[in-house]
Amino acid sequence: MNIVGSINVQTKMEDVNYAAIAGKTVTLSYSVDGAVTTDTFVAPVVSGHPTVVDLNLSNCVLNWVKLEEGDRATPFKRRHYDTENLACKRYQRVLSGCTRMSFMYGANGNIYFHIPLDVTMRITPTLSVRSEDYVEVRSTTFVDQSGFNIRTDWGLEMITIIASKLSHGMSDAILRYRNIILDANM
Repeated sequence: MNIVGSINVQTKMEDVNYAAIAGKTVTLSYSVDGAVTTDTFVAPVVSGHPTVVDLNLSNCVLNWVKLEEGDRATPFKRRHYDTENLACKRYQRVLSGCTRMSFMYGANGNIYFHIPLDVTMRITPTLSVRSEDYVEVRSTTFVDQSGFNIRTDWGLEMITIIASKLSHGMSDAILRYRNIILDANM
C-alpha cells in the first residue's frame, strides 16, 4: 500500500479468530519501506472486535502486516492472488447477473430467487444497491415487470431475493441485478 501523507492503519480481529489467541503470546510483524518491525505481546482478553494493529504512517509503502501466535515472527509468505481473493470474499463482494426461477413456491405472490455464494460469508452481510444499479424482475422474454417489492433472506452460503406482488400471474421469471453489494465487515 503506497501511503501519501499521514494515515492511521487499524485492523480489528473477528471474534472467532481472536478467541483463539486471547490471553496468549502473539507477535505482530510488518514491513514499511522494506524494513521489518516486530512486536511481541500478550493478546488481551476482551469482548467484541479488538484492534490488533494500530500504526501511524506517513509517506511510505506498507508492504505487509502479519499477526501470529507465538513469541517470534516467521517469514512472510505472499499468498497467491486467488487465495487472497477468496479470503476477501468472506468480507465483501459485488454481484451482477441474471437468475432464472422456473417455478414458483411460497404464498402471497412471492417469487424466490436463490443466488449461491462461492465462499461462505463470515457473518450475515448487509445488502445495498446504489441508485444507478438495479434489482428487477423480468418475464422469460425479458419484459420488465413493475410493482414488485424486493426483500432478502440470508444464509452464509446463499442469498435469497424475494420478489413479492399479489396477482402477478407469472409461472416463470428472471431476476436481473447489477452491483448488489454484500458487506460482512464489522
